Amino acid sequence: MTTLTYDNIDPTVLYDIFYETGTQLGGTYVVLMRQARSQGKPQQAQQWQQKHIALNRKRLSINPNDREQQIQQIHTWDREIQRLKTLLA
Repeated sequence: MTTLTYDNIDPTVLYDIFYETGTQLGGTYVVLMRQARSQGKPQQAQQWQQKHIALNRKRLSINPNDREQQIQQIHTWDREIQRLKTLLA
């Protein structure tokens, strides 16, 4: 039996995972942005919004056929999601 890894899954599935990981991180940014606004921290909210915009730009800049870059971003975004969980109220 073959163990599935990012290196040997179908390119379409890999892209879906890459895209969804970005969506999860973007959602985390939105939650943090709303949290900052509700705490009366508009500058912090704007910083989270800028991070969300930068994330979307990064995601769009990656070629759908570039497996290596997608895998790298999945790992980077997963680490960032885990780090940010500690900031969620």
